[in-house]
Amino acid sequence: MADNFKYDEDAYEQTLIALLRDELGYRYEYGPDVERDVQEPWHPDMTTDVARINKGVPAEAVAEALRQLTTLNDASLLQRNETFMEWLQGGLPVTVPIAGEQRSYLVRLVDYDQPLANTFRVVNQWRVEELENKRLDMCVM
Repeated sequence: MADNFKYDEDAYEQTLIALLRDELGYRYEYGPDVERDVQEPWHPDMTTDVARINKGVPAEAVAEALRQLTTLNDASLLQRNETFMEWLQGGLPVTVPIAGEQRSYLVRLVDYDQPLANTFRVVNQWRVEELENKRLDMCVM
């Protein structure tokens, strides 16, 4: 490597984006160009993506699963990570009222049976406003 080459944060970010986009087929997006509510941490297409994975599950159940993802705040960081990993691997159990009665569903966040049916994204400069403004250099979704 030449002595005058500076491998800085931006070069590292661009290298990872190129790897994920060009070699693994991830969809690349520049975060500030994605029209969305910055108080929601996920991509605006996530509702559609999760609904597609869970054909036959009512929209109310998908919405409840996404709501639970963002309200998982009453535990330690370790417990929240463990719960999220359980949901990511096994699905998120939800109960919603349908036609006047409570119905239970398991909402899968990832299609493990057909991996190519998932939408894989790499987004840089992803901003989320929670208690404070956070900007992720890169987010893999």
